[in-house]
Amino acid sequence: MMKILYIGPYRNELSIGHASRNIVSSLSKNNDLTIRHIYIQNNNDYKINDSLLDLEKQDIEGYYDIIIQHSTPYLLATYKNLNITNKNIAIPIINKTINKYQYNSTLSGFDQILIDDKVTQAILTQSYNISNVKLFNYDTKNDSTNKINLDIHNQNKKFYFIGSFSHNKRMIKLIITSFYVAFSSESDISLILFITDNSDSVKQELQKFIDDLKKELNILTNNYAHKIIVKMLSDDEVLSIHNSCDIYISLHNSGIESNIHKSIAEKYDNSIIDESNTNMVYDIVPGYGDSYFFGELTLNTNVTSVSESMIRAVQNKTIHSNTTETIDQILCP
Repeated sequence: MMKILYIGPYRNELSIGHASRNIVSSLSKNNDLTIRHIYIQNNNDYKINDSLLDLEKQDIEGYYDIIIQHSTPYLLATYKNLNITNKNIAIPIINKTINKYQYNSTLSGFDQILIDDKVTQAILTQSYNISNVKLFNYDTKNDSTNKINLDIHNQNKKFYFIGSFSHNKRMIKLIITSFYVAFSSESDISLILFITDNSDSVKQELQKFIDDLKKELNILTNNYAHKIIVKMLSDDEVLSIHNSCDIYISLHNSGIESNIHKSIAEKYDNSIIDESNTNMVYDIVPGYGDSYFFGELTLNTNVTSVSESMIRAVQNKTIHSNTTETIDQILCP
């Protein structure tokens, strides 16, 4: 049993919070774990359960076998010179803008970098020459048999996406556009977008975004086949959503998100549309100075690819066999 300090956003209400709580659950099984929350952005009001509260109350003093920091790169810090840990591990949350100097200087000080998606892993290792980058998967379950009422006929095939509107505007536009290229409004196919940033300003911006997109796509009626649900989701509600839908859309994004929903979809044996079966094209666009915009979607060239993948997913189930280890398996083989 190892003594581990985990610093991460487990009180966050967005997908990074879901991911963080999953990591805590995995690490607590076989280790002496202490946790501390880190504030990355707003939405830090998730009501954690008693088991997380107990881990949070543990004394932070002393020597740790491993310290894990799960945060954006500018908040990461190495502790080697302080002689309080044997191993430093980073789980960097990739924001939209990458500063090459910052990433190289910050991440190079860690013994190991853990990443939850292949696109980010490739960019860090190939474009930025950062070593010790290892892919991990979440220790997810499919133990919820609950379903949610979507006000959609149960026999309809349901595409779905879970994530923030603020961080995924281009991807959401791509998803909706591709959906209407692939299917007519009279088909028995539905698209449900679960938007997790729930502020009034986001709701207003989202409504204008959808109205403008409807005009652009020439959708002249309100009887369209996509549905948008704006709601902060509990961990149990997330499981119910995956149990109620069929085909998860997990295109790589350019915001602060995580791949935990893709991992849960796999556990529920749902089909998945991701970068591996859409021939997606991603750009790293130069910004100011040493900064780059990471993973921007080239919208016009991707609509055809994504719409074709949607049609294939309805006709033939897309099975993903993920053999990637969980964090606990990596640290305690």
